[in-house]
Amino acid sequence: MFDKVIGQQDIKDLLLEYAHSGNIPHALLFCGPRGVGKLQCAISFAQYLLCHNPGSNDICNSCSACNKTTKLIHPDIHFILPVYKKKSDDKVLSSDYMDQWRALVTSQEYFDLEDWIQTIQPEQKQMQIYVYDIDSINAELQLTSASGSYRIVIIWLPERMNESGANKLLKMLEEPPRKSLFILVSENPEMLLDTITSRTRRITFKPLEQETIADRLMQKDFNLDPELAGNIAHLAGGSWLGALKQLSSRQENQEFLDIFVEFMRLAYSRNIAELKGWTDRITVKGREWQKRFLVYCQKQVRENFIHNFHLPEINYQTQQEAAFSVKFAPFINESNVVGLMQELELAQRHIEQNVSATMVFFDLSVKVIMLLKN
Repeated sequence: MFDKVIGQQDIKDLLLEYAHSGNIPHALLFCGPRGVGKLQCAISFAQYLLCHNPGSNDICNSCSACNKTTKLIHPDIHFILPVYKKKSDDKVLSSDYMDQWRALVTSQEYFDLEDWIQTIQPEQKQMQIYVYDIDSINAELQLTSASGSYRIVIIWLPERMNESGANKLLKMLEEPPRKSLFILVSENPEMLLDTITSRTRRITFKPLEQETIADRLMQKDFNLDPELAGNIAHLAGGSWLGALKQLSSRQENQEFLDIFVEFMRLAYSRNIAELKGWTDRITVKGREWQKRFLVYCQKQVRENFIHNFHLPEINYQTQQEAAFSVKFAPFINESNVVGLMQELELAQRHIEQNVSATMVFFDLSVKVIMLLKN
């Protein structure tokens, strides 16, 4: 049943132990970094509990309950998600976005909030879990289960609950309806009310081993050679989602590297005339591209600074990036690394605030010239 969950064998064994013993906590808190299988584990565990003919460690995968759960249409599994309001007085519910949610979960399996935002394309990114969702679920749980089994509520990113919603959820966890199970899937559990976390059984998902990620990348779905798989696994930082994003962004990252190298070389040589031309080429790009490029620049400044410590195990660069760092890293040091990061972060904020890109990037160029000479 956990075939979509990469690694995390100790957690899979623990959940099966809960199921076999019948001693299942009424609320579980799955926490850990993004892209390590928390949501996938929650859905798989729900499917096992609702399966009509479960085996010792797997679902039957043929009963009506399994078929419905696979399609995310089982009436006894409820999802609560961050959503957005078009108007301040809207009473928006997660169920209003279930078609988009099902499409995302069944097509990508591993994803993050940014992917969810791209899926529903909100008019603004203030995504929250609202009190109306908690009220709606509370009403649902008062009804008889469709299967006579558990009613399961999976709350994805509960740290995005507004205050009213968090207080309502707390009351439900204090007096949970019979045969109900809450699974909170969180990346930042420290943002939850202490009174909520104290009423859950916390299960911590660890970053995946590099070998686990590399092995998966060498399998038939990806068929990468061992060297490339190992490099991507290292860059992924223990996240399967990170590995997938590395794969999808390789072409753009190469473009970013080429432009970053040109930027640093022109700034170091104080070539204002050619930097003006470089700025003109950057400003014709879209603002989303410009923001991603500035994020990439911040990463490279950080990685070049770390490169100076000669600890490759904590450096996260491609081979091409590392090759450039051999000569460039000595110019990123204690006297300028903070200033460079601050100027790049400021440029990113200005782009987000729709300041003229020409002004932002030319001003950034002048400041980088000064900082590289420190």
